Amino acid sequence: MPAQNLPAPYAAYVREQRRMARGAVAEVRRQWRRTGDDFDASWESVGTAILTTTGATQHQVAELAGEFIPDYMDQAFTRPPPAPVGRVNPNSLVGVAGDGRTAEGLMYGAVTRTKSAVGSGLTPQQARAAGLAWITMATTTLLADTIRAGEVVGGATRGGISFVRAIQPGACARCAILAGRTYSSRQAFERHPGCLCTHLPVSPDMSDLAAKAEGYAVSPEEYFEELSKAEQERIFTKAGAEAIRAGADPTQVVNARRGMSKAQPGHLRTTTEGATRSGIYGRRSGGTPRLMPESIVEIADGNVDRMQDLLRQYGYIWR
Repeated sequence: MPAQNLPAPYAAYVREQRRMARGAVAEVRRQWRRTGDDFDASWESVGTAILTTTGATQHQVAELAGEFIPDYMDQAFTRPPPAPVGRVNPNSLVGVAGDGRTAEGLMYGAVTRTKSAVGSGLTPQQARAAGLAWITMATTTLLADTIRAGEVVGGATRGGISFVRAIQPGACARCAILAGRTYSSRQAFERHPGCLCTHLPVSPDMSDLAAKAEGYAVSPEEYFEELSKAEQERIFTKAGAEAIRAGADPTQVVNARRGMSKAQPGHLRTTTEGATRSGIYGRRSGGTPRLMPESIVEIADGNVDRMQDLLRQYGYIWR
């Protein structure tokens, strides 16, 4: 795959994030394989271990994002960014999924999927395999969303920031076409389940054209040509690959936003995670549900002071 010309420090950061996430996914899969034919009883046995793994890894990746992104902004910006107003609180991103539901609720979806598979006529063994696929995707998405949330909050500690969409090896056709696009921090990140795209912090004044000049964009044609025939057909579909080989424009063949969604689509998202009296926000709020970072960014609508005040209020930034 033709690589984006990503700065070495950022590429190293992404590799470390992926290493942490892969380790967590492997452990979750190992735990899930311990389940038996009584799915609820099995969840009582393995659920705690799975949630301990995902929670610890969420903390690790959020902490890394919160430390790396504000520091990296000094290198990435054409003009020095404002001094940080505080630090990312990694605890605020633990135990919650990108759409605001609890991580426990998301992970339990594997049990629901397994029961549904049995109800549709699969054997318990086949159903557990369906549950394994679900929990693998859910864990991957949970951690990727946590990383992106940590990056958004980390950037917010230093005011205005933009991001370039950075893809990873094995990226789907939709992500490959969107690679190198620039987004302001107040634009919600569109992703599909299992999406591994990340935010490359850039100066707020960087355009798509400037990102292309830096080598951040990936030509869909070059991406396609670098793939084997089998990979072309897997990623672009057989009919789509044949059309592109016949001269069709990949951007016309692929609907880049089909299947994409924001972590918090359509309306403001809240979570009750971190809203208990033992949490920073909970002690202040009396347990009122709190806004998720992406909703806060949308509410602020470019007002940096408002964004930072809300992130502090809801416990995502601490001094």
